[in-house]
Amino acid sequence: NSAFLRTYGYAAEEVPGQTPAPLHSIGSGPKVLEDLGQNANGDGWLGEFVNRRKDGTELIVSLNTSVIKDPDGRVVGLLRVARDITERIGAERAVRTAEERMRFALEAAEVGIWEADLKTGVSFWTERCEEMHGLAHGAYGKTFQSFIDCIHPDDQARTMAILDEAMRSRREARMEYRTVWPDGSVRHIATTANFSYDETGQPARGAGFS
Repeated sequence: NSAFLRTYGYAAEEVPGQTPAPLHSIGSGPKVLEDLGQNANGDGWLGEFVNRRKDGTELIVSLNTSVIKDPDGRVVGLLRVARDITERIGAERAVRTAEERMRFALEAAEVGIWEADLKTGVSFWTERCEEMHGLAHGAYGKTFQSFIDCIHPDDQARTMAILDEAMRSRREARMEYRTVWPDGSVRHIATTANFSYDETGQPARGAGFS
């Protein structure tokens, strides 16, 4: 159809009798053709592969092949629906790269990041945050109350008061508190928190670093 012609850069008269999509695929091409052949008498094929337009530029394609059978169950044709997912894959790769760079920077700076949903109480800590509080990786309870429980009992009320005041005044919260490690040692934690609000003006999320 016209979308195929625009995507691959072919003229309509160049397509009949050809299979330009899989035949011009890169790297995974032979595997794609093999899979298509093996499924020609089955239920079709669904997958992704790197492809090449007529001008030689690359694109990533999601291909869904359905088998067309006659009333006797014999395969009489194939219906192939291809989508150009180059931009989506590129965006996903860019996000992963940015996340990896951020993770590397945080690890190098020995900074822990946390985030909390203030409506559900569910929260997230990076491994560095857990380490700062003497917890094994994955041991954090993932609730806002779990965070409070990690604070020295004598500092809990003051810490909550600072957070409440920051949310009411819609400002950044900067605070220090103590935490007690399993071995009984006391560590001092400095953290900065910022908050976002819902359409009614109520605090919805909190995030920060320590």
